[in-house]
Amino acid sequence: MGELQIEEENTHNPKLSRRVDNSGSTSLSAKAVQHRAAELLAQGTACIDVLGRRSGNEANDAFTLLEAASAHTGALLEVNMRLVPLMSALQRQGSKYHWLRWFTGKALEQDVFIDKVRNEIDELAHKGQQSYVDMVLQIQNLAAQQKLMHTEIALLEAEIAAAKLLASPAFAQQRALAGIHDDELTRLIRRIDNLGAMATATQLTEAQFKVAIDHAKSVADRYREIRTLLLPIWKQSLGFDLFSRRVSNQLDQGK
Repeated sequence: MGELQIEEENTHNPKLSRRVDNSGSTSLSAKAVQHRAAELLAQGTACIDVLGRRSGNEANDAFTLLEAASAHTGALLEVNMRLVPLMSALQRQGSKYHWLRWFTGKALEQDVFIDKVRNEIDELAHKGQQSYVDMVLQIQNLAAQQKLMHTEIALLEAEIAAAKLLASPAFAQQRALAGIHDDELTRLIRRIDNLGAMATATQLTEAQFKVAIDHAKSVADRYREIRTLLLPIWKQSLGFDLFSRRVSNQLDQGK
């Protein structure tokens, strides 16, 4: 496929642009790489220390955010896993032999059981709603941080590409004129390797964020489904069942 000539402006350094092809992948434009290499070269040996220096806001502690997201996801997941079995437990209460349950005291025992489970379900639903609100905010924080990491990766890749060009044989004469000799070149190559390691680590962390976001969304969607669909149906069904059982009990007692 041909390349779409779409330039993405980099918010941290407008001179570092990327082109997007039809597959959705991005590549640094050769012109931007050459321009950045010339900028670094103009700073002489100081360019090694400047290379890859972060600009803009510092990223938040990624692992702290991941731990917080994991805790919120786990709390809401526990609510989901407890709610459905509790609702099913009441639905399994049959409506046979009303007179026998009333005569043996089972009806009273069942009423106590129903009230207990219903209260537990209400408490879980309330706890789940609080966790759900926290989860939505946490997902937004994760998504914002992931976007920052994506930008940081792009910046690192741009710096690495420009630095590699600067360290290439094609720039040997320009490096010598700028005072970048063998010792400085060794430092420059080491700096490139360090930036590569940073980019790889950031990519791995970004992948962890994606997994955390997807899992959190799945758990939040399940709770929303339980709260807005299953729970109202269950309450309606339970109310009808209690009404029917009480009518049947009254008829059995009148026989």
